[in-house]
Amino acid sequence: EPYRRQRQMCIRDSIEAMSEYYPNISDIGEAEMPTTGASQMYSLIDMKGLDYDSAEWETLLNQLSVTDMQTLICNGAYGTPAITSVGKDVVLDKDGPAGISATLIGGKGTFGFPIESLIASTWDENLSAEMGKFIGEDALLAGVSGWYAPGLNMHRTPFSGRNFEYYSEDSFLSGVMGAAVTKAAQEMGVYTYSKHFALNDEELNRRSVCVFSNEQAAREIYLRPFEMNVRDGGSKGIMVSMNRIGGAWSGAHRGMVTEILRGEWGFVGCVITDASSIGNTQKGLYGGTDLWLGSGSGSFEEGWQNDAGVVTMMRNACHNILYVIANSNAMNGIAPGTIFIPRITEWQGLLLAVDVILGLVCIYGIASIVYFAYIKKPKRDKPEVVAEGAKWEV
Repeated sequence: EPYRRQRQMCIRDSIEAMSEYYPNISDIGEAEMPTTGASQMYSLIDMKGLDYDSAEWETLLNQLSVTDMQTLICNGAYGTPAITSVGKDVVLDKDGPAGISATLIGGKGTFGFPIESLIASTWDENLSAEMGKFIGEDALLAGVSGWYAPGLNMHRTPFSGRNFEYYSEDSFLSGVMGAAVTKAAQEMGVYTYSKHFALNDEELNRRSVCVFSNEQAAREIYLRPFEMNVRDGGSKGIMVSMNRIGGAWSGAHRGMVTEILRGEWGFVGCVITDASSIGNTQKGLYGGTDLWLGSGSGSFEEGWQNDAGVVTMMRNACHNILYVIANSNAMNGIAPGTIFIPRITEWQGLLLAVDVILGLVCIYGIASIVYFAYIKKPKRDKPEVVAEGAKWEV
């Protein structure tokens, strides 16, 4: 009987944990409201080569307004926006593990590489490093700074939805190949977002699946390639998965993203979400996520603008994002004192034109419906036709 009650309590607790995608946050600790909107003294180019903890970073971050931080954090879809207060221009990021893709937002396409499982089949880390070097050169050609790759999850079954993006069923082999391509690409100025952190095996209904594992299996198998990518490859970027670890979304899992990734492995860089469908920005920030692969203003709890804890988390996230960009090819050709003027890129102009055209078509369609359906028109008299003395109506 005691065992049965204990089992029922465990089931109840598990169901409660799985009922919400994000873990509850009631207290994020004491925090002092940071300085925001200070006069500009530095630009992002001035931070190039500086240590993460250099005092100059604090001065630069003071220049960000709360709106600047919100804009930067919540608009990470295939790049990051211009932030004039810190002298940051638009930066472009692209998919994927088989080469820099021209899909979704357009831009230049580059060389297509074999899928990762074929690369891993060579057992040649030097070949993987050569791929990373070529990715770096392609990025310079295409004007790309961030790369959503490599994929580092395990092949657990032939039917996993992303096997073509992952190296192997072996954690060590995956870690060796991933670290080699990451190190080489970053030496060329490309920051990599290794993905999908972590335990991602399901493509259909990715947000719904709850993945359970004991700690030993997670560390020795599923987290090992990411650890090697951080320790051996020096990865500056991580893309979290959409699935849950237990009941909580991985990006809001503080134990995994903050305590293990940043604390134990010493990761210094940016953690990005996998898709714009990931909400609750506040809880994700607390978990350790920095950047949302989407567009908009994010999802925060009421009154967040005046919450010193939330604003401090946003400042830390912006520090991580800007640190990675400052030490990438995004700074190529930029000199201290450069002034950036916000502009509309080609793909943004195209989308704006499409929006205007579709808007005009919708307005015309609605006006036509109203006119023909509701505005009465005067009836015309029917003409009479006469032939051979007869009369009839037409």
